[in-house]
Amino acid sequence: MGTVHRRISGLALGIGLYIVARSIGPAWQRSDMGGAVISAREKAEAQRDHLESDINALIDRLYILYYDRRASAPQATPTAEEEGSRAEGTPQPEGSTSEP
Repeated sequence: MGTVHRRISGLALGIGLYIVARSIGPAWQRSDMGGAVISAREKAEAQRDHLESDINALIDRLYILYYDRRASAPQATPTAEEEGSRAEGTPQPEGSTSEP
């Protein structure tokens, strides 16, 4: 009796699995899971590209801040003549007097 019962249970289980597989197959195709996977992959790639461009922009700004010397070029030191004219005041043209 046990072997007959086991065979009937196995047959019922096999038929049940077959019916489930036949009903899930078309539903799986209708749900377009392949398209969803492709869409998720494209979204992940777009986010990765955006993150990469943000990191590159940050590195560029840090490079300019720490290593680019064009932005903070030192001022030229004044020559001795320029220092003298500043100390004495503005030089007057010949023939003019500074007194009224």
